[in-house]
Amino acid sequence: MGDMAEYYLQQGMDNYASGDEDWEGIVSSGYGPRPKTCRQCHERNLWWDFQAGKYRLIDAAGKLHVCPSPAAKDAFK
Repeated sequence: MGDMAEYYLQQGMDNYASGDEDWEGIVSSGYGPRPKTCRQCHERNLWWDFQAGKYRLIDAAGKLHVCPSPAAKDAFK
């Protein structure tokens, strides 16, 4: 990694460790996590969440995303 990349990485890690990082500002500025699209049913505006030891897609209300039809799951076999 280049010198400048290492410098900026270290600055970000220092801010994170000290608690100075303003995550709300990062998200609202467009540089934070972005909504995802389900690969199987193509539903949009989903988010990754860590639940029960796994990353799972959830909707904006926090409900676990379940594809509407079982045929969508068989599309990639």
